[in-house]
Amino acid sequence: MSLNLLEMLKDQVSGPLANQAASFLGEDESAVTSALGGIFPSVLGSLIGGAKDESSASGIMDMIGGLDMEMLGSIGNLFGGGASSVNGLLNSGGGILNTLLGDKMGGMVDMISKVSGLGSGSTSSLMKMATPFLMGIIGKQIAGKG
Repeated sequence: MSLNLLEMLKDQVSGPLANQAASFLGEDESAVTSALGGIFPSVLGSLIGGAKDESSASGIMDMIGGLDMEMLGSIGNLFGGGASSVNGLLNSGGGILNTLLGDKMGGMVDMISKVSGLGSGSTSSLMKMATPFLMGIIGKQIAGKG
């Protein structure tokens, strides 16, 4: 049995996240879906590239272990929890992205904005929203709960 994280993300996260994030950001859902199609593989590639040695891999595992898996369990409840829930998600995602991408984040935001048609502010926020869900799917797979 092969594991395709991108397919899992598409099936479990992309649709509900695109719907809720589009509403939250005031953007078109199809543009948000397009952006997610670029965000997930880009962040996953950075994650894989960042695990180049035992210390880096351990740091990534620590990030995954520090996520609130219960919070990530329901996209609808997360967005329904109001601004503080979404701000918590944005802060979590921002921290992960800073660790993974550092000064490369701006270039990734620009590229995904250009392809999807979203503004750079919305793309940046969407990346911060999507990244914890990606990490959560990985964490569930590692824990055998995926």
